[in-house]
Amino acid sequence: MEKKERGFKTIAVVALCVALVALSVAYAGYTSTLTVEGTATVKSAWDIKWTDLSAGTKTGYADISNKSLAIDSTEQAISGFIGTLKAPGDTITYTWKATNAGEIDATISGVTVGSLTCAPAATNGSTATEASNVCAKLSVDFQYDGAALTAQTRGDLLHGASKNVSMTITYAAGDAVELSGDVAVTLGRTSFTYEQKATS
Repeated sequence: MEKKERGFKTIAVVALCVALVALSVAYAGYTSTLTVEGTATVKSAWDIKWTDLSAGTKTGYADISNKSLAIDSTEQAISGFIGTLKAPGDTITYTWKATNAGEIDATISGVTVGSLTCAPAATNGSTATEASNVCAKLSVDFQYDGAALTAQTRGDLLHGASKNVSMTITYAAGDAVELSGDVAVTLGRTSFTYEQKATS
């Protein structure tokens, strides 16, 4: 009887060992390793610029034959000689486009609108009083996307889209200012600040 009992215990221990091995093998069968590899690029996709500056138009006696207004090599600035106003009622107008040639939607976050200042020309100049009187009759008007440009102007410029911009300088109709010489007129900087449009 004692021998039989011992034999049973031995079989039980061996069976337990076999069960543990089987459990271990089954657990190993559910072990997995997943991996991810690859590369990415950060692309310069921001490209807001001025394009399509017109040759200019004029009314009255205004002269733009020796104008030099142009878009610079960065395509982000326009500068140069605008033209000559000679008599009340004269206007000079230029048009161009704000173009989003990049791949990211933009929006205007701020606008600074330049103003006109006048002074006697360096050669054959008027008096300071005459220059001041002329300035009172001059005005500059900017239009952006069909509306008057102000410091509060805002709006989106989606990628691939353009907005029309125009600038008109006017010598108001009415009595002319008597001048003993020429007046140099300076247009202060008008700037548009674009930033990335927030995504919803």
